[in-house]
Amino acid sequence: GSRFTGPNHASPVVMLDDSTHWIIHPLYAKGEWRGQGRQGLMNQVRYDASLKPVADYPVNRFFNAPDLPGSGIPWMVPKSDFFTAENMNPEWSFLGHTLENTHSLTDRPGWLRLSPKSGTKGNFISKNDGEHNYSLITKLDFDAKSAYEEAGLQIMRGDENMAIKLYSSVNEHSHHVIVFCFNDTRYEAENTAGNTVWLKINRVNHIITGYFSKNGHKWVQVGQSFDIEAIDSYSDFSSFTGTRQGLYVLGNSAFFDLYIYRDAYTPILAECPANQYGTVPATKTDGIYQLDSIHHNDWVLYAGVEFGNNEYLKVPKEIEINASSGGSGGTVEVWLDSIATGIKVAECAISNTGDWNTFETFKAAVSKVQGRHDVYLRFTGVETGRLFKLKWIQFVSERASE
Repeated sequence: GSRFTGPNHASPVVMLDDSTHWIIHPLYAKGEWRGQGRQGLMNQVRYDASLKPVADYPVNRFFNAPDLPGSGIPWMVPKSDFFTAENMNPEWSFLGHTLENTHSLTDRPGWLRLSPKSGTKGNFISKNDGEHNYSLITKLDFDAKSAYEEAGLQIMRGDENMAIKLYSSVNEHSHHVIVFCFNDTRYEAENTAGNTVWLKINRVNHIITGYFSKNGHKWVQVGQSFDIEAIDSYSDFSSFTGTRQGLYVLGNSAFFDLYIYRDAYTPILAECPANQYGTVPATKTDGIYQLDSIHHNDWVLYAGVEFGNNEYLKVPKEIEINASSGGSGGTVEVWLDSIATGIKVAECAISNTGDWNTFETFKAAVSKVQGRHDVYLRFTGVETGRLFKLKWIQFVSERASE
């Protein structure tokens, strides 16, 4: 079966300098992920014998990209935001009509002030939720006075009738708490961090786990994980925007210092690249697909990885790669932003683990990296066949101040 279905509403055809023709059209994810709404695909156009334009819909096979100059724009997944600009990044969207006085980047420089729309209506600023694995992190300053007042992270279904939330509040006993809730299930943990607290939501396909921290380094899990397939698979054929992720407040204003989309120091599933060449997910082990069919010169891309800066005080010292190999193995090259023009920051050797289903964690030193980057893994080896399988990668940090 094809990964996507229903391409429609095509753009006009554009001819490039090399005389190739291209269109962009929306299409829909299927099955358990159709709740993510419409997604864009670039398609090449050919002209048949009667000069009729035909776009050959790509079904699970590779196509050469159009010959266009590099724009320098990172891969289009949600970006980290440290709220240092004068205006909101246009990637953010407000839910419904939202007055300008409900948010500010100047009241407290480097922070986003987000206020409710009214005494009974909250405020939600969001980005598209189009990937299956990421780790959202925010740092907020919020002094809740009642159980009605909330501020934190939210993933909302396209019809706005279901959401999973991780937030700071107080309970009915006026104790400051961190709450993680979905549908009728609510987990609560004592807020030992104070008014300024870090929150993290980690997505592994449909499984969502919530954490909080007082410093962004040591995390405390809040309750148990939730399965949100009811959000990810929902579609009423009018929720074109699909699932949304972002920051919200209810009942009172909060200040947010940062929003990280994909943390380098939380495991990144190998099965979830934003782009790839020559590899495919294999069967599941412990509920996680591995990346398989890895051969010499294949590659994958994991987009929008945040390594840290002067607000998120982390830098990587090494990379960990969980892999298996029933052959001689090979090498994983770690590149930033481009294999052709980017910077190689690490090489990690993968050796034989005994068989293809025995996974071990391999480590390699990493050059100093800061900021947000697209991470490419390029695979090399001497064998002409299969080199190894990958389950996940993760960078190990040291504080930038150390």
